[in-house]
Amino acid sequence: MLNVSDDFKIAMKQPVKELSAFIKNDDDNIIITDANDLISFKISCESELCKTAMKKIEIKCYGDYNLLGNWFKAGFGVKLSNNQYEYLDYGSFLIDKVTVSKDTGITTATGYDKMVNSMIIYKEQIINYPLTLYNYAQKMCEQCNLQLYNESFSANNNFLIYGDLYKNINGITYRDIFVQIAEATGTTCIIRDDKVYFKPLTVTNEKLTYYNMKKLSLEEKYGEINRIVLARTPAEDNIYYPKNIEETEINEFKIENNEIIDKRREEAIVPIYNALNGINFYPFETTTEGLGWYEIADSLDIENENGDVYNTSLFNFSITIDGGINEVLKSTAKTRTQTQYQYATSINKKITNTEIIVDKQKQQITELVEESSDTQQKVSKVIQTVDKLNSKISDIADITIMSEGTYGKVNFTNINASEPIYISIHPILDNISYLYPRNNLYPNDDLFMPTRILRFTNTSTEEIFEYELPDNLLWCNGTYDEFILSYDSQICKVIKKCGYNADGTTYVLDNEQIVEYEYPTINLTDGDYEIELVGYDNAYIMCRLMAQNIYTTQFATKAEVNSEIKQTTQEIGLSVDSKLSNYSTTAEMNSAISIKANEINSVVSNKVGKNEVVSTINQSAEAIRLTAGKLIFDSNNFKLKENGEIIATGGKIGGFNLSENQFSTNINDTYKFDVTDINTVLAYSLGYISLPSEMISLYDADNNNTINLLDVVRLINTMNGSYNYKPEIKGSVEINPLNVKESFVVKNNNNTLKTIISLFSIFSNVIRANSFIAGNQVGTNFSGVTIDSEKKMITVTDGTNTAKITPTLIQAQTVSQTSLAEKKKNIEMFENALEEVLNTDIYSYNFINQKDDDKKHIGFIIGNKYKYSKYITSIDEEEKEIGADVYSMVSVLWEAVKEQQKQINKLEDQIKEMEEKINGKNSI
Repeated sequence: MLNVSDDFKIAMKQPVKELSAFIKNDDDNIIITDANDLISFKISCESELCKTAMKKIEIKCYGDYNLLGNWFKAGFGVKLSNNQYEYLDYGSFLIDKVTVSKDTGITTATGYDKMVNSMIIYKEQIINYPLTLYNYAQKMCEQCNLQLYNESFSANNNFLIYGDLYKNINGITYRDIFVQIAEATGTTCIIRDDKVYFKPLTVTNEKLTYYNMKKLSLEEKYGEINRIVLARTPAEDNIYYPKNIEETEINEFKIENNEIIDKRREEAIVPIYNALNGINFYPFETTTEGLGWYEIADSLDIENENGDVYNTSLFNFSITIDGGINEVLKSTAKTRTQTQYQYATSINKKITNTEIIVDKQKQQITELVEESSDTQQKVSKVIQTVDKLNSKISDIADITIMSEGTYGKVNFTNINASEPIYISIHPILDNISYLYPRNNLYPNDDLFMPTRILRFTNTSTEEIFEYELPDNLLWCNGTYDEFILSYDSQICKVIKKCGYNADGTTYVLDNEQIVEYEYPTINLTDGDYEIELVGYDNAYIMCRLMAQNIYTTQFATKAEVNSEIKQTTQEIGLSVDSKLSNYSTTAEMNSAISIKANEINSVVSNKVGKNEVVSTINQSAEAIRLTAGKLIFDSNNFKLKENGEIIATGGKIGGFNLSENQFSTNINDTYKFDVTDINTVLAYSLGYISLPSEMISLYDADNNNTINLLDVVRLINTMNGSYNYKPEIKGSVEINPLNVKESFVVKNNNNTLKTIISLFSIFSNVIRANSFIAGNQVGTNFSGVTIDSEKKMITVTDGTNTAKITPTLIQAQTVSQTSLAEKKKNIEMFENALEEVLNTDIYSYNFINQKDDDKKHIGFIIGNKYKYSKYITSIDEEEKEIGADVYSMVSVLWEAVKEQQKQINKLEDQIKEMEEKINGKNSI
């Protein structure tokens, strides 16, 4: 009801009254009145329970007042007994249509109140979830440039929204969302004082008597509402509350496809019932003497000519000010619905459940058939989207019981002696922390100060068990810390998402932190329990305890078996799972097959506790890959045993032949000469070294049993490809572990035994052979080359010049890297060399194996913390940077000097040009 004084009401009920109508602009300046150009205005509105209401205005006036597209306020005043006017303001209206009659000069304008702002398409919001339904309503109003009139909701005020509900629903407007908020809160959404007001049905204690009305019609009473049905249509997937009502006495109120409460209908339905229970009214229509202060969702009494009084509620009205006043008040009965309760589900006890869930946001249909009891749940589920079809059948026996609530308290019945299985706690709207009273403040015995005490009260035995949360839990704008206690993983932790400012306010952390604490022991006894966070009535608590039944002491805590089929256009997936859980161990067995157009994958796994065994088969058109902890083959000719032993009666692996007692291959290798061979032959021909007969035969190119310079020339030509001297070694290699004397045999073409490695020799870690030939063996000091194995140094000298190679040093008179064009390819000019030099830092350092007081080296450092150029590093065969490429480093510096010289030359030219401008071109 609009706010007016009693004097206003008295004046409006007089047979004769003086009115003054006005139109104001958005700055509250009156621009049109009935004293000048205003002919009339009419305000009307139509709505119903749990819907939205938008007022419409129609203005008629003379002249052009630039109304189109602008906001204006409309209202009227009545002269009181003191000859002063009191005014009633109907709020702001946006004019969206203007028509001017050229014949009469009359302008007709039409507009709508602030609800018109909500008539825009919803856009995905950036919101910190979760947040309460009240805060969510505030966010939705902000997106429409509106304010929320309510300070709270009486129903589902703290109902949590966990994510964006509408981002994937095409065409939905904010006004549609306001309707769903009104349904979830048991209110009707109107505009009051230009703000969005989710208004509960409001008793006004007003009565319209027979003398206040010009005519009246009444219909059969609607209500009383005594049942709430939350429906998913068109599937007729419904739940209802309460249960025990005679069918002939049911007056239900049905809410369909509400996205806000859809996933948690059982949680939301009771508060909605409490808000709407008992509502009833007589549909009516009356023309009054003209009052003006009634508002949508007002409840009032109507008295007929016989003095009979009927209670009704207002959902439609129109009022016209045209020098006089004409007012019509009206309500129509909400269309009655009748749910097929034999197919619906009572929330009091869900023994069986059949649901079809249409999720418009995800564009998904879920069909669910469920049968549940205290200890067992059987589920058949099909999920369908535009591009996939999943079906799943599961059988779960769970003898734990879970309860959750948002008022700092939960209750359990028939709990078995055990520790809590799982606990989750987080604040709602306020911090969970200690509050200490002053020393001189003594609270009453029934006043509990906010603490961090979680109290378990066994209401059967009056035993009390208490646990103190290890840290404060903070809340900031919908973001909150969370406490987790998990028996299965023996984890006690707090997920920190908020922090304290210096002034005691909170802020959201940039990155969440997880703080783990010592796992506590909370030994509960048999009985019924009340679990309470002492001093808090707005905290979320979820707790899972052991239920008391036959399974508790005889079987595991949970047995779960599932089979599932997932099908898309690209893949078919089949899986069967079995899971057995108890206090100490969880055993999981899984098998799955994935079929695609180009491959088939199968996985079988068995996991007990943290130990898991998995075998996989991956099959494509090109290959089959098998992975398993144990791979077993069993056939007549080939066996692969569980311990990895291979047994084969015959076969071939690569170039090796496999028989029952022997593993062998033929060899045909060609000796390839290199520089070492040439140096050896030269040294021998010059008399510096001696060679065994086998090596002389190898290097004797003309087969004259001597080695001379002609043999050296032929060997050099063979290396260069101009001579075809290719001595060949042919024969076979045989491995026979069952033959002690010839376990490893190498033979030449004449089957002459070259090497035998005895089985007994292998066992004694000694390799024995008739002869051992190193074809390119040289002495430790020959022809100016010295190898010192103790110093790990190679020295090469010609008597005058000496070169040394050690693991840490290469020393020589000159070091030359090839730069011949014919040795290179992909040649390009290198640019920006100076930039590479400037971006490379040079350091002094010692190597790890040096002493701290050794002379330091100077160079760049390869590492993530250091600046260096990748153009001057050398890499290994794995393309890993391992050191400096000195030749590249010098070349980059060379090019950098050239780039600097170009800059110097350019600067010198600029200086010369400036000097000429200052002193004259021919100045000296």
